[in-house]
Amino acid sequence: MGAGCQSGVPGSLEVVPARFAGAGLVPVASGDPVELVRPIQGGHVLFIGALVRGASGSHGTIRGELRRGESATGEPLPAPGPIIVFEERSTTVVDLAAGLAPPSPDPGWQQVRADISDVANIPACPNFLPIELPDHRLFLQVVYTDEKGNTGTASRPVLPRCTQTDPSARSLCLCECHASYTIERCFQTTDAGPTD
Repeated sequence: MGAGCQSGVPGSLEVVPARFAGAGLVPVASGDPVELVRPIQGGHVLFIGALVRGASGSHGTIRGELRRGESATGEPLPAPGPIIVFEERSTTVVDLAAGLAPPSPDPGWQQVRADISDVANIPACPNFLPIELPDHRLFLQVVYTDEKGNTGTASRPVLPRCTQTDPSARSLCLCECHASYTIERCFQTTDAGPTD
């Protein structure tokens, strides 16, 4: 059978979402906070990778999605709702970093390379939608596809969070990620008019 006749198997890979934490990946558990980070191009993103078991080859794609986690009335959804934002890119999987425990004792676990060019850069903010992001329950969903088209999907309820320690940086994050963003709201002029 020729290579053009091969097709992948949906759900044949095991996947665990992981957040990029500076020098490595940290698996994401249900309800975990995930940091909203300001990248060089502006806005705020979620840097999301994955731990993967059973991948063929070292190259593939990672798709990170932020999905609704609450109903219009604020009730928690039992499963991921509609996509709010997503990002997909080519990536590389490598051996698990030293000290990173595999999610299960089964062999064959790897990780997406811990680099901002390899993890999904989910463009959460500016948030033009009428949906609150910071400290609200949303679903993070990750899809990894290997060289042969085999895929694995995993989702977790998470709390996107502005964790900046600098007050002005945190204020900007909250402003850009608050529902129904407008540039006027976050970048007002400092002209306060005449003084006494």
